[in-house]
Amino acid sequence: MSMPPDQVSAFDDLATLARTGAPGLARASLMVQTDLFLQRGTQGLDGSAAFLPLALSFLPLVDEASARTMARKLAPHPDTPVALIEALHARGGAVAETLLELASSLPRSVRQAALDNPDPRQATRMAARRDLDDAEQLHLLGRDEPAVALALARNLTIRLARPVGAGLMSMARGDGEIAAALLERGDIDVVLLTPLYPHASARQRAMMRHEIGLRIAERGLTLPTQDASRADQDHLMETSLAGMAALIDASADICGRGAGFAAAASADASRDILALGLLGAGITPEDATRMLLRTGDAVAQSSTALHALVAMLRQTTRSAAETILGANWPRANQRGPAHHVPVMAPGGTGVRGAGTTSQPRSGAAQVLDRIRNAG
Repeated sequence: MSMPPDQVSAFDDLATLARTGAPGLARASLMVQTDLFLQRGTQGLDGSAAFLPLALSFLPLVDEASARTMARKLAPHPDTPVALIEALHARGGAVAETLLELASSLPRSVRQAALDNPDPRQATRMAARRDLDDAEQLHLLGRDEPAVALALARNLTIRLARPVGAGLMSMARGDGEIAAALLERGDIDVVLLTPLYPHASARQRAMMRHEIGLRIAERGLTLPTQDASRADQDHLMETSLAGMAALIDASADICGRGAGFAAAASADASRDILALGLLGAGITPEDATRMLLRTGDAVAQSSTALHALVAMLRQTTRSAAETILGANWPRANQRGPAHHVPVMAPGGTGVRGAGTTSQPRSGAAQVLDRIRNAG
């Protein structure tokens, strides 16, 4: 069997060093013996047994580039001795990172050392592995390091443990990268991603609105609503002539959603967050469309964008709009009398504790809970 050119070169280097006594003998010997070990595999266990003491002796003598090359070759090999895996990890730096990234399996000692290592790069490599168990996921999240959390969120080869998913969701509200990663996962119900609506793409938002509306209808759920008064609706219509910024501010005030809603609606070029606010306040799709047109905003001047927004207004139920709004921008106050309809289970049983004064969960939160519990 012929050898690859790099192995021929390694043997030539070894012969030259042996003749001249030049420095670099350890590196050349290690590279040659590594290639021989990989060639023999399980067919030459006797010869492979001699490889371990030689590798452990020479590994501390070679530079990082050589040790990393060794890790890259040996990490995926199923017969690499545990002691050598541990020694490569102990080198730290890029060598350890390469090992953690490429190893088909890792001994428990190395896994735990990487989980606890103060270098976040090792934890980040661990967070990307396909063989993480739930306890390891939770340990990594508990490090409270953004890069590690992002690696967990982006790891599509694992199913996130429930507390890890909840923790990442909490972080994602203020971290667009983690939010984007969670929104692309297939193991989180799209309805449970509702608190990430501001970070979602147009396609993802449409899916959320559709699924929330569908499941609310299927389960016979309702939630408290608060209609804008006729005077408030007239005020919104009149204010829309002053431009988009004025309409957003007035909507946030009348809807009681606060500065967070106003900031999100202002940053949202599609204007569907504002449209949700208008729907949640009981504004009809027709009146909402007129308000948007009167602002002279860019969305009103683009037939494509306006058509999409009008379709969204007509296709989104008020309950779905209110659920999304409540999950992201709960009402800061009540303006005037509200039409309170208790959240109902499909069988007609009201939620326990409704109407108490002990800071009840919002209607939107109760609806999401019932959708979640219904599976």
